[in-house]
Amino acid sequence: MSNPFVFADSAPAGIPPADEARTRSLIRIKAAGLSRDTDSRTYVSRHIGFKLGKFSRFIQDLVIRLWDESGPHGAPRYACSVVVVLEGGGPVIAERMAQDPRSAFDHALGVLERSVRRTLQRRRHARR
Repeated sequence: MSNPFVFADSAPAGIPPADEARTRSLIRIKAAGLSRDTDSRTYVSRHIGFKLGKFSRFIQDLVIRLWDESGPHGAPRYACSVVVVLEGGGPVIAERMAQDPRSAFDHALGVLERSVRRTLQRRRHARR
C-alpha cells in the first residue's frame, strides 16, 4: 500500500483526480530555523504513514511545526506541534519538546495517534 500522505509543496499542480483527492492528504511542514532535507522529509512521511495511515480517510489536513526552543545559555531544545483536522470535526493537536527535532516529532506523533484514535472512537459511540 502506498503512503496516503503527500507533502503540500510536492503535490501536482492543479486539482488532483477525484480518486486521488479522496485517498491522499497533504502534509504541510513549517520548520523555523531547521533544515528540511530529503532525509528528513522521507523520515516524516514514513512515520506519518505508519502512525496515521489507518486514519487517512478521516484526515482533511495535517500541519507539522518544528522550532528551536533553546534559550541563550540552555541545552538544545526543540518543539514540535502536529495538528490534524478531522473530517466533520475540529482540530486534534499534540505538542512535545525534546533535545532533538526527530525525538520531538516522534513523541508528538505518538500522542497525536492516540488522540485521533480516541476522538474517532468517541464519535463512533456517540452515533449509536
